[in-house]
Amino acid sequence: MILGTKGRAFVTQTRIEGETSWRYSGPRGAAANPYQIEHDELFKAIRSGQPINSGSYMVGSTMMGIMGQIGSYTGKAVAWDQAMKSAFFYPPKPEEVRADMTPPVKPNADGIYPVFTPGETQLL
Repeated sequence: MILGTKGRAFVTQTRIEGETSWRYSGPRGAAANPYQIEHDELFKAIRSGQPINSGSYMVGSTMMGIMGQIGSYTGKAVAWDQAMKSAFFYPPKPEEVRADMTPPVKPNADGIYPVFTPGETQLL
């Protein structure tokens, strides 16, 4: 279950309760196999010459994941605009990666790697 400010989503039951209630009413069982549907749509797009471009969706969902990770590490809320305007990156930058480089994070004398501490770690 996912809790929100205006309701709850029961993911495995494909329904939402709250300010805007909703229930999935499409095909069930084998007809609803998301992997098969994805392939069907891909082949249909190729045959029709109408490409599927999910780039914007993928970039947005990836950024939301990064924001969640930053929020978890810092213990602070991260706004979309704040994250998008920041110069934050997880080192090293791709163009700086080399086979012979020194790892950006190393363990201490006891072999323990540093960890982020919510409320203390600053990333943005």
